[in-house]
Amino acid sequence: MRSSQLLLTLAAFAWCIVASPQLHAGQPAGIEGLLATEAAPDYRQELDMFGRYVGNWDTRGEYYAPDGKLRGRAKGGIHIGWILYGTALQDVWEGNFDDKPRAQRPFGFGTTIRFFDRQLKVWRVVWIAPTVNVVQMFTARKVGDEYWLEGVAPNGHLIRWTWSDLTPNSFTYSSLESADGGVHWALDERIWATRRR
Repeated sequence: MRSSQLLLTLAAFAWCIVASPQLHAGQPAGIEGLLATEAAPDYRQELDMFGRYVGNWDTRGEYYAPDGKLRGRAKGGIHIGWILYGTALQDVWEGNFDDKPRAQRPFGFGTTIRFFDRQLKVWRVVWIAPTVNVVQMFTARKVGDEYWLEGVAPNGHLIRWTWSDLTPNSFTYSSLESADGGVHWALDERIWATRRR
């Protein structure tokens, strides 16, 4: 699939997830074959790493400048669900800075598609943030008690997104970037997620 076709396909996924009012009720809607209610039986075990976090989450976050100083706090949500007949996952992340007025849509938002590559034995992850023109590719794996998503930014810097402090009802997400090949890492943001009751 050419890159332009891939972007159009992923954009359609994102539109369906954000636009569908039935998503949060757990009912498939929108593009036929996109949303699913559960993992496919023959993929359930491989998808369990992220699949156990399907659901809706409330978040609070902190965002940091390159010098490490706090530059803002935000609140928002994460919505994770099954797609493509239960063979992959998609999630929507959204948030608003505490010191900014609410608008028609969240100040920051994007969508992630995750699937397990059976040939490479790793997770493949695509992050899309339309309003800031970002499409970012990652591979993901479990490292100790954490999940690491690793990729390369357009400027050549290494990126690592981690999920840590993992419990059935909470986790911590951190975004780190390295400009020197992984010798030093700077924290960009940290988000604490709690499962919505």
